[in-house]
Amino acid sequence: MLFGTDGVRGIVDKDINPEIAYNIGKGFAMYLKENKVSGKVLIGCDTRISSDTYMYAVACGVANYNFDVDIVGIIPTPGISYLVLNNKEYIGGVMITASHNDSTYNGIKIFNSYGEKTSKDVEDKIENNIAKEACNCINKGKIRYDEQILTSYIKNLITTFENRISKVKIVIDSANGSNYAIAPYVYRTLGAEVIEINCNNDGVNINNNCGANHIEQLQQTVLKSKADIGIAFDGDGDRLRVVLSDGKVISGDDILLALALNFKKKNRLNNLLVAGTIMTNGGTENALRNHGIKLMRSDVGDKNLVMLMKDNGIAIGGESSGHICIYNYIRSCDALYNSLEFVSCLLEDDVELLNIINSNFVIPSVTKNVVISDEFRKTFNTNINVDRDIINIKKQYPDSRIIVRPSGTESVIRIYVEGTDCVVNQEIVEKIEKILVNYQL
Repeated sequence: MLFGTDGVRGIVDKDINPEIAYNIGKGFAMYLKENKVSGKVLIGCDTRISSDTYMYAVACGVANYNFDVDIVGIIPTPGISYLVLNNKEYIGGVMITASHNDSTYNGIKIFNSYGEKTSKDVEDKIENNIAKEACNCINKGKIRYDEQILTSYIKNLITTFENRISKVKIVIDSANGSNYAIAPYVYRTLGAEVIEINCNNDGVNINNNCGANHIEQLQQTVLKSKADIGIAFDGDGDRLRVVLSDGKVISGDDILLALALNFKKKNRLNNLLVAGTIMTNGGTENALRNHGIKLMRSDVGDKNLVMLMKDNGIAIGGESSGHICIYNYIRSCDALYNSLEFVSCLLEDDVELLNIINSNFVIPSVTKNVVISDEFRKTFNTNINVDRDIINIKKQYPDSRIIVRPSGTESVIRIYVEGTDCVVNQEIVEKIEKILVNYQL
């Protein structure tokens, strides 16, 4: 099985290589042919050193089956989503990225003509096509490299937030990834004073102790420079973390709550619904409920989040990790766009926004990643013995919210326990960890 919870991802030249990338391009093109669609495929990548190789390999796989390909080069993942959604020429898109992983990893994400990540059903069809014999396609598609395709994405960001972002001193940490040039440019064009950290592109430093997963340097820089705010992205620009002027770190749940209440105030919140996941803290759910807003939960993963939003007409949704989706904009999570929304809200009324964030009383929780074999991870959801033992634990602690799930990208089982008693939370985690370890022996 190639596809995980968020496309294909793995260690460079071990789990993923140019041949696999070509075959995925082939499988995608065959799927498009089976559905009798015509048009072009857009392909982009993040800054990691292996991305060019895989980008052209996928492009060759697609073009070999008579589909034209536009290569845009370095672009945030949501940029692919935006451009495909807003350009009828494109029948799909491909992003070469391993998201928040370091440069020893790479991966492939596929988008449909609506700018949505492809469903598991489509991924299965693409994977099945890989095993089929190559067709004798006499006609080949053209491959065109054009960085200027990115212009309309950047122009839209500037136009949308023109006159809403100014006189703000902001620190930007791009994780040396896809937003390394775009984010500082957009904010400066809008009138902000920008301090850049980790906005370099050498191909090997992406997500290296920086960005949305490692915000210590961002905190220090915000405090030292007396900035108004700091924002951090991950390597492909779909995850956002925020640091306020006093050094306080704003989680994805905090961002979701603040934006949701701002949307309600401006009549942008459809049906008084907000989308979260099973990992969204119960404190955020309570805070939303206190303002007459219902939280609906999906399984983990922005793909599942977006599907929940689509099915229920939800305007905004998000994950604790910092994936936030504003559905009327695009069908994925754009950290740069979301940061602009957040900063503009802060500039409109910093007192109210800060009160909203401070009212988000987080219920104590514990998260633990238990390293396991990849075989155990892949069979975890069908392991009836493990399931039985975990159910018994849940019955012992009915007042706690307990989630045990395999990672879609790493050989770990993630344990999340939420409850008002911190000691009990830790006790539950240790019991579940012991179960997982015992089944590995």
